[in-house]
Amino acid sequence: MADLGKQAVSPLIATVLLVAFSVALGAVVMSWGEEYVAEKAEFVQGVREALSSCDAVSFAVIKINNVPQACVRNNVVELSLDNGAVQEVFDFHARFVTDNGAFVDESALNAPLKRLFAVKLALPFPAAGQLRQLKLIPKIKVGNDILFCKDQALVLENFRKC
Repeated sequence: MADLGKQAVSPLIATVLLVAFSVALGAVVMSWGEEYVAEKAEFVQGVREALSSCDAVSFAVIKINNVPQACVRNNVVELSLDNGAVQEVFDFHARFVTDNGAFVDESALNAPLKRLFAVKLALPFPAAGQLRQLKLIPKIKVGNDILFCKDQALVLENFRKC
């Protein structure tokens, strides 16, 4: 009968090989994990940056003698807007609701509304009944991306005639 002790790997060498294999496998997994976490961190940072930029949007209809400067004349909404001190508004997405449906104007500004500036807008809408509501959603530019800041939207109702 052959001596099996000389043909098998000793327990000490087997343990060293298992530890070396485990360390190598752990290093590979950690390397992949590090890249994954870095990608997710960049994505989360971008989302956080976008949210904080939207939180900084502050604009309102100008009031004179406590009367909002927004009115309707010949199917055109005329309104004066005042922008806040923190965030430039790149554009507005305007949604009109009339008796006969909803209509959208994707671009309500000719040029971005700078911080601490005001603008008078004339926004035409289709002649399809009385205007019931106008919703202005600000759009901002973060890097090369245009973001819709729907939580900062301005909703106007009960328009007076100009």
